[in-house]
Amino acid sequence: MKQPNIVLLTTHDTGQHISPYGIKTVQTPNCERLAAQSVLFENSFCTAPQCSPSRAAIATGRYPHANGTLGLTHNDFGWGLHPNERPIAQLLKDAGYTTWLMGFQHETADAEALGFVHVDLGFTLLEASDHLRPMLDQHNDEAPFYCQIGCFETHRPFDGDNTEPDDSLGIHVPHYLVDGPQTRDELRKMQGLIRRFDIGLGRLLDLLDEKGCAENTIFVLTTDHGLALPMAKGTLFDPGIETMLIIRYPERWSAGVRQPELVSNVDILPTLLEAVGAPIPENIQGHSFLALLDSAKHPSRSPRTAIFAEKTFHDCYDPIRCVRTDSYKYIRYFEKNSLHPVPGDISGNGAHLELGPTRRVGSEGLYDLTADPHETTNLADDPAHQSILNDLRQQLWAWMQDTADPLTQGPIASPYYHKAITDLKTTS
Repeated sequence: MKQPNIVLLTTHDTGQHISPYGIKTVQTPNCERLAAQSVLFENSFCTAPQCSPSRAAIATGRYPHANGTLGLTHNDFGWGLHPNERPIAQLLKDAGYTTWLMGFQHETADAEALGFVHVDLGFTLLEASDHLRPMLDQHNDEAPFYCQIGCFETHRPFDGDNTEPDDSLGIHVPHYLVDGPQTRDELRKMQGLIRRFDIGLGRLLDLLDEKGCAENTIFVLTTDHGLALPMAKGTLFDPGIETMLIIRYPERWSAGVRQPELVSNVDILPTLLEAVGAPIPENIQGHSFLALLDSAKHPSRSPRTAIFAEKTFHDCYDPIRCVRTDSYKYIRYFEKNSLHPVPGDISGNGAHLELGPTRRVGSEGLYDLTADPHETTNLADDPAHQSILNDLRQQLWAWMQDTADPLTQGPIASPYYHKAITDLKTTS
């Protein structure tokens, strides 16, 4: 059987805010169309609630602290993949794939280092199908292709590119925000941007149908992390780390299935490698969930009992780690910081949102996700939950040690610090 093509589409800051995940006020008919043909993962989470670290985990199958991308890659932030990392494009190229990168990437400051044969950046998702069309026209069908498409949608500003606001189906106000006129005005704009993303998705799906390659193409739709709203992006609460994940392979896999198992975006790479019969490197830290997609061929799998997520740098040094099971979330804060500072790309883009009930935060947080799905009551000091607290502490520490988290050795200096030291040494 011919190896399948792969299209991986990663949006910006969308979380699970589309209609297949129960948000009925957004117009996402193409997401619904895709979900009806796919496996949708209800409990999909990212490894980090910021753009570059999360995207780097998807690209490498390794946690941000392991692959080197502990913060943003652009401007003075300066984070990036370790030189010896082998992203998905390199691994698939070795397996005989033609590799294309399109639209947008935020995994590294140097897109060429990702190993793509063809790089075409700087356009919106609405234009992606126009850029993909000539590539499909010229492609030799004897070799499979891997096409990675990134898009700036649905990042702030929500009214960018003259996007029309949308409240035609009402407005969904997340539980962590106060429902007021300013909040609704922001969310109206955000819903318009989500609608625009869905139109771009539809054009891509139409193009694959038109070119006759949809049946033999694994199509992955995901996002890097949660919504660009206070108490979501930049935090390790569920609104910050929940991600949509919808995967379609019409020729082989089930359609219209909703999968409740825990999965992490660090698992995407090993899943795709196993699906196409490519070797999975020994240093990959994610776990393939192919059995959840192709149960006939892979009937057994040890399900994840927990996912792990991290934040080290965004606007500033703010090291946090967490472990999440089906029932509980444990968050550990490693430095004294304010109550979940709002990332600058939210506060600096005209956000005027009033928060709902704030969380009591000390050095750690423990939340009962069954009784308290909104994570409002910290049980870390509750005597009745001490055994659960200790168990999750142990799980988190074991994960940090097993994955060689540099935080176990002390505070982590940023590239900005290293540059400052270098500049001083060279001028002294």
